[in-house]
Amino acid sequence: MYVLLNVGCLSDTFLTYCPYLSQNSEDNLKRTSSNTQTVTRAASATTFRKRPVCGVVKPNDRPLVRFARNHNFRETHTTRGKRMSDAPSDSLLDCVLEAFPRLELDSHDRRLFRRKAADLLGLHRSLSVCSNTANDGAEGSDPVGHKLTWIEERQRRRLVQMIRHDLQVDRLREQRANEAADRRVREQARERRHQLVRARNYYRQFVHEFRARKVAKMIDEEQVFRRFFEQLLAQERENLRELQKLERDEKCRKEKLVEEELSRLEHGQRTRMGLMSEVMEREHSKRLALIRQEQAELTSRKRELRNALEANIREIQQSLLANKDTTYFRQKDADRIIEHSRDFVFSSHS
Repeated sequence: MYVLLNVGCLSDTFLTYCPYLSQNSEDNLKRTSSNTQTVTRAASATTFRKRPVCGVVKPNDRPLVRFARNHNFRETHTTRGKRMSDAPSDSLLDCVLEAFPRLELDSHDRRLFRRKAADLLGLHRSLSVCSNTANDGAEGSDPVGHKLTWIEERQRRRLVQMIRHDLQVDRLREQRANEAADRRVREQARERRHQLVRARNYYRQFVHEFRARKVAKMIDEEQVFRRFFEQLLAQERENLRELQKLERDEKCRKEKLVEEELSRLEHGQRTRMGLMSEVMEREHSKRLALIRQEQAELTSRKRELRNALEANIREIQQSLLANKDTTYFRQKDADRIIEHSRDFVFSSHS
């Protein structure tokens, strides 16, 4: 439907700009416009269930082009020929797009229409040259104007149908190619999505299995380490108990040795103290005996000395009384005796 609509629009535009088809054929143009309006109404009456591949058309129920009933397609041959001969393919496409404001084309469709417009303009130039030569000959023969015969009209109609058919075939072929390309793109995208989904699922499964294996391995390692650690703790506990027992035994042995040593030292000290006390008592007794002996000797010597002194004094007194020496010599003797009394006593005692 979209292809038929575009072909009808292009054919209408082509007939509008081609003077050799529209010259003196007002009935054909009216018939063509009525057919185009019929196609447009039929296209607007049906909703677009399928999105077109190339060319974006708004899916509304209104026709793309609203044709007025009183279209004046009459235009002088010279003006239309001049405009068609002077208008390039780009300006022709711009004019067509201005005539269809609701039609939205992408870059691909624009390039395609420009290429077809250039081809049509080349064909039109070749045909216009022939028609101009024929018109010049006809004007020389018939000044009123050349009337188209039904054979030429049928040929032109067949030419228009062939052009429409070619355009429709090209459009269908291009649409099928675009649909095939879109299908390939969609299939590639679907395959890519499926590959991504498979890769993601494989990755998730791999990660899940890897994590499960890793967790199981970690659990086994933790259990082995826990058993090993518990065994080490039990062994260390036994070793600590044995060490504590050995320490207690060693401590008891040392305490016993210390007690024995202290008792031995105490006994030795007591023995030494007893011996020392005995020795001190003996020494004290000896000292007391010596002191007593010395005191006795001192008293005896004092007594003896006193007795000797008394005897000496008596003797001196008697000698002094009996001696008739002078006083001087007596004084000397007295001084000598006083100075050397000890010697005198010991000597006299001896």
